[in-house]
Amino acid sequence: SGYNAGEHTVPIVINTLDPGISVDRFDPKSVVFKIDENIKKKMTVEIVTEGNLKEDFILGKIKKSFDVEVSGAKTFVENIEKLTALVNIANRDESTVLPVKVVAYDKNGEELNNIKINPNTIDVEVPVLMTKTVPVKLKTYGFSNKVSENGVTIEPNAVSIKGNTAVLNKISEISTKPISLSDIEDGIADVKLNLPEGVSLVEHEAKFVVKFSVINNVLN
Repeated sequence: SGYNAGEHTVPIVINTLDPGISVDRFDPKSVVFKIDENIKKKMTVEIVTEGNLKEDFILGKIKKSFDVEVSGAKTFVENIEKLTALVNIANRDESTVLPVKVVAYDKNGEELNNIKINPNTIDVEVPVLMTKTVPVKLKTYGFSNKVSENGVTIEPNAVSIKGNTAVLNKISEISTKPISLSDIEDGIADVKLNLPEGVSLVEHEAKFVVKFSVINNVLN
């Protein structure tokens, strides 16, 4: 005891219990040992998911990382290549919070057990969203000499949406925000969907095109 971190040489002393026994010589006369420094270090845990959700469900925005404190012998702590928490989402169809163990790995992908991780289990929120494909209803207003309201169509005429299951179960169609018939005639119609609160598109960059027939039934 009383040694600090670092390399130390300690002499060997031999004591015998029998006074009739003496030691003439021994080798080695000393031993060298190393005391490793104990350190603490903040590190980031990567959240990794495995498995597939039930059909027609997708994973929402999940937190990608957490910070934890790692402690132990300096040699072992500095040997950590990454910290991972593996979240199993297989066959889930609703949002939940899962306790997940934090595991340390070295550069060879081997698990490290001779360190302490605080906390060693983290609660990961898993947002699960339902998806659904519904028709797009085109809403127009105003008047045009060329464009018939009944001759206006939108492509694509359906859209995939995502959101809370309870909300999506009440939705049978998605309407556009009202579009002026004169804008449609001039080819400058800006199509925007009227999405209910809590509902978004599966494909955020989805584009819609309005097509129309002129009143005399000649395609424009």
